Amino acid sequence: ELTQQTSDLNRQIDRSNLYSNAAIQLYALYLKKGHVRNAEDTKQLGRYFKRLCPEIQEGEQNAMSFSEQHYYHLSHYWFGFILQDTTYCQHFAQQDWDLFHAFPHQRALTPGAYYKSYNYLLESLFRNHEHERFLYYLDLLRSELKGEIVKVHHNAFIQSHLFYFTHTLNKYFYEGRFEEGKE
Repeated sequence: ELTQQTSDLNRQIDRSNLYSNAAIQLYALYLKKGHVRNAEDTKQLGRYFKRLCPEIQEGEQNAMSFSEQHYYHLSHYWFGFILQDTTYCQHFAQQDWDLFHAFPHQRALTPGAYYKSYNYLLESLFRNHEHERFLYYLDLLRSELKGEIVKVHHNAFIQSHLFYFTHTLNKYFYEGRFEEGKE
């Protein structure tokens, strides 16, 4: 039984590393080349992504650990970001945000990743012109600015406020309240 548990844990770690590396490599690719520019770029990215991030079977995601799911979502988010597919990005950003709320203890363990999930979700909602949902999640983020995670982790304080103020500016621009965006 101990051998089986060790094997299972090793598989989880291997898959977490696989998806984490995929997300990092996609981010690095974005920094080097930017968004896709044409159909050939799109094909090349698709082939590259398939090599980096193998698909999972239906229902398999529910059996994955928190880390596996988190990095799986991030790798797919960056794939969509490079493609400029904001709906795809939003889908995986929402799944990642939901994951942190299904495992609330992970918010305090990985506050940087937690607040990035907020940022990716808000960015996707803003780009998809889903103003009501954008405002809803922005208000949730605002309510967390005085929470325990922000009080305990200095970096989480900075990161959460940076994301909040960035998206507050987006809110002003979206609403055409440009003078308020300057304050």
